[in-house]
Amino acid sequence: MSRKIENWVAAFEQATEYTGSPARLRRWAGIACVAGALEQKVWVHTNGSPLFPNLYTIFVSPPGVGKSAILNSVRRYWMQLKEHKIAASSVSKASLIDELNDAQRILIHPGRNPPTIEFHSLKVIASELTVFIPEFATEFMSVMTNIYDSEPFSERKRTAKLKIDIAHPQINFIAGTTPSSLVQLLPEGAWDQGFLSRTMLVYDADVRIQSLFGEQRADSTMQGRMESDIREIGNLYGEIKFSPEAAAFIDNWHMTGKQPVPNHPKLQHYLSRRSAHLLKLSQIACVSQSNNLVIQVEHIQQAMDWLFDLETHIPEIFKAMSNGGEAKVMEEAWHMLFQFKVRYQKGAPHALLIKFIAQRVPSHAVERLIDIMEKAGMVKAVAEKGVGMTYTAKERNPYE
Repeated sequence: MSRKIENWVAAFEQATEYTGSPARLRRWAGIACVAGALEQKVWVHTNGSPLFPNLYTIFVSPPGVGKSAILNSVRRYWMQLKEHKIAASSVSKASLIDELNDAQRILIHPGRNPPTIEFHSLKVIASELTVFIPEFATEFMSVMTNIYDSEPFSERKRTAKLKIDIAHPQINFIAGTTPSSLVQLLPEGAWDQGFLSRTMLVYDADVRIQSLFGEQRADSTMQGRMESDIREIGNLYGEIKFSPEAAAFIDNWHMTGKQPVPNHPKLQHYLSRRSAHLLKLSQIACVSQSNNLVIQVEHIQQAMDWLFDLETHIPEIFKAMSNGGEAKVMEEAWHMLFQFKVRYQKGAPHALLIKFIAQRVPSHAVERLIDIMEKAGMVKAVAEKGVGMTYTAKERNPYE
């Protein structure tokens, strides 16, 4: 059967615009949706071992951005995949292994090598990350890390006298959370552990207010085409090859420093897995466009666009996690302007105020906080000839 749309991920991003969710979240929801459909049925070979395109994806954004709406869209498309296993909405770490054990898949392909494959593949959607992972337990995180790499898993339950042995486990995991929830969940050393280096952290805070009486809804015709194509993607099977040009292109990137390299100190352990992430995303870009299991240079370039855009915005998560609240940042900015006036006897340049606040909050919030400070009477803005806009901290009322 031929495909009905040219690019499934791009179509997903466009088709879910009506939800009001930010574009980056919609894009990565589409990427994760395709990854889940592929299970362990397609792979690439690097250094003699198979690499499957499964992903751990976490949306990090403020409340009210639309994480739940877009995650529900992923669930609806996954439900089109018959015999695929989706974990219960309230899955917890206690029940995860039981669900994974029940998610056995045996596929028979006469005439292919191998003719039969068996694996356990589970899809997990958590609208709130802390429901699925209420605490960052090292043992559980180690289990998630090993399953991500499809390493054999075994567990013995004393109470039920049951031993679980899973030779080829796999989880595709997508969840949403807020920066404040994430900072409460993660201990100081979490960024040095394997789970987060394997996780795609997707940040977007672009809130789009929609009319309460709007008529925006999914395009049923496009949705039908996408459902047909996700079923096609879910039936693909076999090793994905590289064209000679694509193999040379990605290997050159890998061997020459993987530019551009994220430089945030918390991403040091993540850096070692960037090549694996790019290989996974290249597979997804390939099958998103056709049933032809050959990765071309254009697929790698698409995967790079996805990955580099995500990496550019990860530092915004750290800012949002550490700012201690916008009210505190505004108080710190007021104090900085007050000290500047005392020292230099003049207002601070607009650029200085922007830089000060941008070091403490995500970039999208900078101008908004300056505007709030002006309206709240915390600062006074004055246009000075030859200098531009300057800002001075206004004297505090003793009753404030």
